[in-house]
Amino acid sequence: MEKIQEGVYHDARIDAVAGTGVTSELGIGDERMTEKDVYRSNKPPKAVEKAIVKVEEAITSGKEKVQQQFDSTSQPEKENESEANKDGKLGAIGSIQGAVQGVVKEGKQGAGKLWSGAKDQLGLSPSPQQQPSHPVPEYPQKAEVADEIKALPVVVIKNYSTKHTFTDELVVVLAEWAAGLADGGLAHVVVMSDNRDNGRRLEKALPAKPLTSIAVADADPASALSFVQDKLDQYGVQTTLGKEQKLQIERLGGRSSDLESLCHKVRNGLSIEMAVEDIIARGVGELRKSAFGEEVEEGKTMRWSPQQVFFILKSLAKSTELPYYDILLDFPFKGDEAALRSMEHAELISITTQEGRSSTIKPGRPVYRFVFERLVNDPIFRSVHDIALNEKAIASAEATIRACEEELLKLEQIRPLDSGILSSGATRQRADYLLKKIYEAETKVEKLENANALLKKSLKNP
Repeated sequence: MEKIQEGVYHDARIDAVAGTGVTSELGIGDERMTEKDVYRSNKPPKAVEKAIVKVEEAITSGKEKVQQQFDSTSQPEKENESEANKDGKLGAIGSIQGAVQGVVKEGKQGAGKLWSGAKDQLGLSPSPQQQPSHPVPEYPQKAEVADEIKALPVVVIKNYSTKHTFTDELVVVLAEWAAGLADGGLAHVVVMSDNRDNGRRLEKALPAKPLTSIAVADADPASALSFVQDKLDQYGVQTTLGKEQKLQIERLGGRSSDLESLCHKVRNGLSIEMAVEDIIARGVGELRKSAFGEEVEEGKTMRWSPQQVFFILKSLAKSTELPYYDILLDFPFKGDEAALRSMEHAELISITTQEGRSSTIKPGRPVYRFVFERLVNDPIFRSVHDIALNEKAIASAEATIRACEEELLKLEQIRPLDSGILSSGATRQRADYLLKKIYEAETKVEKLENANALLKKSLKNP
């Protein structure tokens, strides 16, 4: 009953219905009622009420004093009243006025104190630092627009991903639908994805407006340790993390999925060291399949070559991050940015950005650094892929040699035109440059051929 009187409770069963069919609505609406909807009467504050009571008491008391003054003197005496009587009457009236003014002043001060205290309790009093140096104008139209924006619904799309081929069309449809909602001002749209590359689908659907991206990073080591300890306590596993165990947990980084897997394995009876080792071993097996395609059909669908992914893995096993453009412009990529983007989409690597451009390359998951080390340190696996990588480099160097030889033959044909007294020496300078490139390429070929010979011997005697 109290809520009904305050206006924050409504029984829809006795509500009126406006409209017909599917367009009908309840008269009260369906928004949730809050404290802002409480009915507040125009009753004055308590300080004002007290001031009014004091004024009335002062006036009543003053009237009584005046009446006593008049009653103490007779009618004839009133005609010849003295200055003393006049002073008495005026004194009584002045006392009434003074009392009224004093009570009013006291009421104003009390009301001011009451209002200041209310603002302090509600957090409406600005701090000295927040006081504006000049009066801030109010714009009713701007406030109305802000209220309209706040009133828009929020649409959240989770698990926005294209890991499977059958989801490609679904992702495109979702991107177009979300772009229509945002562009039409119908709703705020939040898209949650585990891969930055998926945002390109949204950019294509909404090319005229920039997207606001918020990158969620992995947890820091202290937070990861706290997460594991809390999870183990929830599972009822009584364990104290020692120095060695903390180092093992730090190998997993701060990825929540890996930390959850660790806690489940420990709950099932494994030690922390064994659980971390099992996660790394499983990562090696998954990487062989996802990065190199152990089956022929899987290898055909990959958008990168085995040599490219092995080069990245081998480099990241030595360093925590790689410069993006240095890798992109050098062998074996030579400007093949699509291969790097495809690796990022497959979560083999992650590409960080700086001021809107690609900056560095890191492992797709923190634990992948140790997975890369384990995979690269396998002597048979490393020898096989080193041989393949060297052969690709040899083929590139030999192609350079053949191109230089063909250009030298053409220079030999035009050499007579650049001879004699008026010779500029351009053909001679170009020939020297080509011969230098042939020398460098040939030296590289010989070096790689010798390395391959040693690697092939190691395969014969594993």
